[in-house]
Amino acid sequence: MRESLLKAQEEIPFNNFTWILQQAGKPFPKELGGDCVLQSRRLVEMLRGKGMSAKYLRASGSLHVAVVARSEDELFYLDPFLIQEEPVSITKAMAKEEPEYGEARPKVEGVFSRVSVERFADECIAVSLSRFDPERGRQARVGRGVLYGLQSAVDKLGSGEGLVGGGAPDILALRVLDGDDLLSIKRAALSTGEFEVGTLGKEEYSVSSVDELGGEQEKLVLNIARLVGVEVSALMDAFAETSRILRKIRCVDGKAVR
Repeated sequence: MRESLLKAQEEIPFNNFTWILQQAGKPFPKELGGDCVLQSRRLVEMLRGKGMSAKYLRASGSLHVAVVARSEDELFYLDPFLIQEEPVSITKAMAKEEPEYGEARPKVEGVFSRVSVERFADECIAVSLSRFDPERGRQARVGRGVLYGLQSAVDKLGSGEGLVGGGAPDILALRVLDGDDLLSIKRAALSTGEFEVGTLGKEEYSVSSVDELGGEQEKLVLNIARLVGVEVSALMDAFAETSRILRKIRCVDGKAVR
C-alpha cells in the first residue's frame, strides 16, 4: 500500500491547470502530471491491481478527492496530494478521541510534515496537514482541515469529479519533490507577467521569462523541469497556454465576463 502511494506521487506531480489544457484540446507533456483526481485514479488503479479494495473519497464541501483502502479488517486514508509517506489508519482513528498521524513530505529543518486523521462524528473523519514551524518550534496546521463522510466512498468517479468539474484557479501552480524539499512554480492565472519559483520555507524568486533566467532562479527552474522530465520551454509554454485559454474564457464578444 505504501509503495503504491509513493509511486502515484512520483509518477504524477501535482499541478492544478493541465485539466484546462485537456478540456480545451491543447497538447501538453503528460510528464507535467495533474490534479488530485488524476493522482487518486492512478493510486486506485495500482491498489486494485494488487488485489486490494480501494475506493474514492469525496471531501465534504470541496472539490478534493482522496482514497480509502482496506487491508484485512483495517481501513486506511491515502492522499497523494498531501504527499503522504505512509497510509493513516481510519480504523484506529475512529476508535479513539486522539488523532491518528502519518508522516508526509516535505521535511522542514529535518522534521517530517504530518497528516492527521481523527474521528469527527459517526462515519465522518477530519483530515488536516501540518508542517514544522521553526519560529514556533512545533508543528503548525497548513490551511483548513477537510471533512469526509465515509459513506460517500465510491468505486468510480464521474468525468466531472474534483478539480475537473470546478472553476478555474486564481493561481496556476506546479510542485515537485526534490528529496526532502518541495519546489514550486506558480503564476497568477490571468497574468502574462512574472512567475514565482522557490522552495517551501526558503526564499522565492520572480522570473519574467525563460530568456531572463540567471543565478538561483535559473537553477530552480531548471531543476523543476528536470525533476518533472520536460524542457524548460515546455513547462513555461504550458503555463502561458493555460493563461491564454482562461483570458479568452473571461472575454465573450469583447465583453469581460466575471
